[in-house]
Amino acid sequence: MKKCRNCKITKNLTHFQNWIHPKNNKQYTRNTCRECINLKTKNKQTPAQLRSKAKREKKRRDDPAYRMYHGAKQRAKKLNLPFDIDQDYIRSIIPTHCPVLEIPLSNGEKQFHDNSLSLDRIIPSKGYTRGNVCVISDRANRIKRDATLDELKRIVYYMESKET
Repeated sequence: MKKCRNCKITKNLTHFQNWIHPKNNKQYTRNTCRECINLKTKNKQTPAQLRSKAKREKKRRDDPAYRMYHGAKQRAKKLNLPFDIDQDYIRSIIPTHCPVLEIPLSNGEKQFHDNSLSLDRIIPSKGYTRGNVCVISDRANRIKRDATLDELKRIVYYMESKET
């Protein structure tokens, strides 16, 4: 049992973090409990930072071009792909219906669904460049995610042969 320096409550040692001193390799237990550390970390953000974060979150939910732009930018950086699109360009290519499946597109609020907007790289190796991206439904993008053109043709051939 140990008393927390901040909240002054005596708690079990499992409520405190352990750390090893880098020079003498001795193990010590912190004087502040995990709950107080978490509260301190959470309260480090200023009210202005919290407002800014809430504003970004609202924009991400309400503006699909904003969400697709930032997601594409992160993926391009991670995969080392070319990237030269902006939010206005994405807004200009958003159709009302999916060009692949011809289903109406909608902006998913809390979770993705088949009709959600999804940014697609037509030729994946060319990256997120003008003329190489289009907006399709999430369902169509999931279908073509890992498949080659030959595999898709085989699936169509198989399905057509089973219908007759």
